[in-house]
Amino acid sequence: MSDHSSSQDFSLSHARSTPDTSILAIAVTFLSGALTDRIGRRPLYIAACTAAILFAFPMYLLTNSAQPALVATVFILGIGLIHASLTGTQGSLLTEQFRTATRTSGASLGYQIAAAIGGFAPLLAAALVGAFGWRTSETRLLRGYPPSIPSFRNSWRSTGVSASA
Repeated sequence: MSDHSSSQDFSLSHARSTPDTSILAIAVTFLSGALTDRIGRRPLYIAACTAAILFAFPMYLLTNSAQPALVATVFILGIGLIHASLTGTQGSLLTEQFRTATRTSGASLGYQIAAAIGGFAPLLAAALVGAFGWRTSETRLLRGYPPSIPSFRNSWRSTGVSASA
């Protein structure tokens, strides 16, 4: 198979999976939002974060295969299920961490600062791949995340969010 036909197959596969993934993500967002009212925000958010962490290594390996079906699967799992689960939970979870008078500003400010800082992750990942190659880059990138775990844990304690909230 030539490079051109392989590239074309990938484009067609991705084009078909994008709307399907978007529809799935909408459904999962609403379902996870409703599920937080039944089992609590914290357990669902922690489960989705754990899924994102565990999916990181397989994601790199599946994407690196350059097989259109596997790349589409990564997209569907990552965006359609994991990210949508986080999105469905964040609306209520973030606003409940602030008093009513500061709720909108507090949730928005924290979310926007995190997005601005986290927005450099793809640039950092690309730089690591360029410098160290594909095989070790994901390990080097993920080594930077564990120091943030204690601050995340402490933020739960300091806000007084209960385990079922």
